Amino acid sequence: MWRRFNRASSASWRVSVAAFGGANLKANFFNWRLQLLALILGVGVYAAVNGLDPAGFARDLSGVESGSSAVPVSMPGRISPLATIEDVIVKKYPKLAHISPAEHENLRGLRGRDGMILLDVREPSEFAVSHLAGAHRVDPDASLESLLATTGVVDGKSIIFYCSVGARSAELAQRMQERLTALGADAVANLSGGIFKWHNDERALVDGSGSTNLVHGYSAYWGQLIRRKELIAVEPPGAKPGERAMKGTTKPAS
Repeated sequence: MWRRFNRASSASWRVSVAAFGGANLKANFFNWRLQLLALILGVGVYAAVNGLDPAGFARDLSGVESGSSAVPVSMPGRISPLATIEDVIVKKYPKLAHISPAEHENLRGLRGRDGMILLDVREPSEFAVSHLAGAHRVDPDASLESLLATTGVVDGKSIIFYCSVGARSAELAQRMQERLTALGADAVANLSGGIFKWHNDERALVDGSGSTNLVHGYSAYWGQLIRRKELIAVEPPGAKPGERAMKGTTKPAS
């Protein structure tokens, strides 16, 4: 009888343990799912508060890292902050000097207009809307020969490249850096943040007629980086009727 009681007690204990273990396993699995859900929601809230779109950032990375062959014209979603894109460009081109707008102005003050060559690495339609004073436009895929035809003698001069955000210009600057230095250039650098950062800082711009506060947004997607959206244009104000500047984040003709 004692043996029967022992066996019954032992079986009952095993059933209890199994039930308790199963309940714990289910509870742990449920808690794990809750923690995962909380993590996903937390990342989402953080991204929303900080203006980040993980899917968008992947697109931005591909656009920035591909260089001039393609900063994509049209992509959906919210773009990453300009400062984040600047960091990506600096890491992509670590051997190239990257200077801020303030550093550029200090350098211009030290070297004077004759000691610097400023190159705008954008399309003609972008350059026509506005550019930095004294800039010469060159194609993103320019050869050394075509670049020198624009710049003239580079010996003893600092050469600064810029574009919309700094991706196209960084690619061209890095491709030309060694050859320009071999020809006597004192320095080759990329303007960090490009004309978008310059415009966001409310620094002076010009077009074919003089001073302007307009800037080409490249596309609706990339135009999100421009702070004063009302000043985005796809044509200069002097365009013919029917081709006048369209303001807002409209896709440009280029």
